[in-house]
Amino acid sequence: MAIILILSHSFGLFGIEISQSLADILSAAVTIPFFLSFFRTLPKEDE
Repeated sequence: MAIILILSHSFGLFGIEISQSLADILSAAVTIPFFLSFFRTLPKEDE
């Protein structure tokens, strides 16, 4: 929440657009390790 306040004050509307992109990147960076560790724990199917 603080990043949107800082960037919107510094860059205006462009700062809000940047903060949305940063939020997407941050959420992906947090989600990907959980995603990978979950799929590594699944049993492998033999074909």
